[in-house]
Formats: sequence, C-alpha cells, structure tokens
Amino acid sequence: MSLAAVPAAAQLPTIDDAIQALAESAPPRRLTLSAQAGRLAATDWSDTVLLGSVGPAGIVEQVVVRDLGLEPATQFSGGVTYWRGRWGFRAHGAFAASCVRAEGRGCSGTGVNVWLFDAGGAYAFREPRRARDRVAPYAFFDVGAVAYDAERPIGPDVLAPAQTPGAAGRTLVVIDDSDQFLLSLDQVRLEAKPIAGFGLGTDIALPVGSGAIGVRIEVADQISRSPVQLALTRLGRAPFGAPRTRLDFGPVHHFSAMAGIVIGVDLR
Repeated sequence: MSLAAVPAAAQLPTIDDAIQALAESAPPRRLTLSAQAGRLAATDWSDTVLLGSVGPAGIVEQVVVRDLGLEPATQFSGGVTYWRGRWGFRAHGAFAASCVRAEGRGCSGTGVNVWLFDAGGAYAFREPRRARDRVAPYAFFDVGAVAYDAERPIGPDVLAPAQTPGAAGRTLVVIDDSDQFLLSLDQVRLEAKPIAGFGLGTDIALPVGSGAIGVRIEVADQISRSPVQLALTRLGRAPFGAPRTRLDFGPVHHFSAMAGIVIGVDLR
C-alpha cells in the first residue's frame, strides 16, 4: 500500500487564505484630515424695501429695510473624511470674521462672526487605490447650519436708519392711500439657520510612508435662509385678525474658495 504525495499547489485554501483574499478584494479604506484658508463671499441678506403712500405731492416713499449683506472675508476651515472606495463621509467646520455691508458701500462698522458646521457625503471621480494616490478629484454634498454672531444687535439703526439715500438694487414698493400698516422687523444678534451645500475639490499628494501629505483645493456653495425677517400687517381690514405677510428675501449663497494641507492615512 502506497500513499501519493499531494502537491502543495493542489491543497485546499486555508481559512486564513480566504480571509486575506476577502480583505484584498474589499474597497480600500482611508482617512483624510485637512486644514484650509481662503475667501468667503455671500449674497445679500435683504433687498431694499420701500413703503409708499399716495398723497397730494404724489408718491411718498420711506425706506423700511436697506440692502444688507456680508463683506467678503478670509475663512478658515478644517475637516475629516472617511473613505471606503469611491464613497466618503465628511465632517467640516469653518469660521470667518466679517462685517455688515450696507447698500454695497463697504463695511458699516458692525462686525459679524460667521460659523459653518456641516456633514455629508463625498464621491471620488477616480477609483482609489490607497491614500498615496497623487491626484484625487472629488465632489461633495452636505447639510448643517450657519450661525451669524453679531458683535452688537443689528436693529433698525442699521436695517432702516432715519435718513437713507435713494434705494439701490431691487426694490419692493407697497403703495396705499388709506390703510395703515404695522411693520415687524426682527433684529439680528445671534442667528442660526439650516444650510445645504455642494462643491468640488482635489487632493494633490506625495507619498509618505504608509500615507500621504499634500495640498487640498476646494470650491463650494452653501445655501441658507436670510437672517433678516420682516413681516407686514395691514390694519383695519379683517374683523377677526389683521392679515400678515412675511417678506421672503430668498436664499443666501455662501461661496468659498479654499486651499490648504491634507494628510491621508491608509486604514487596515
């Protein structure tokens, strides 16, 4: 009776071999950390609003709200992204010290700190192999909140001063010859609004050990509601409560262009 030797190549794979093969076929995992600086520019918080009345001298207009916005400012941001294959989850925060701009004439003297916090997903345009990929373009989308922290309340003295030059930009004119109106204008001190955004970026990295270090470039648009709220109530019309109209100034876009350092680490 003789036993034939079984060639090593014909042996069945072990459990360790199967685990290793499964790990090698799984999408690569990596972590990136970034710190950036750049510019933030936002669209206006409000349009110029006029309340008009018809009298013997014609239409008499009174400025209710001026055209207000944020002065472009330097922004600092940081973020972390966990990647699994082409898809990633990111958390991001940013800060900018700006001031209120009235009617496009530069800073009005009221400083505003802008804080942005968001989290969302990212998608890599190239199939990633490891954190040391030299060029890695991607797109991202996120949701979160923006907080405006004014150094002093932004009230009627800024929103609608007693003497205001002629209206600039878009205007809304309410004209009536007999009715009375009640204007409700909320001051801005510390306002937080939901925000949603999207953008494009790329990492240009150099291999360092088991990871990489390089430059990250991003452009983004994050959209929120205006912190300026104005309600107009017509008095003397309805027997069971005066009709109330809230003026919507539309979305505020926060455009940013950032560049900084990114560090990538491969995860086992």
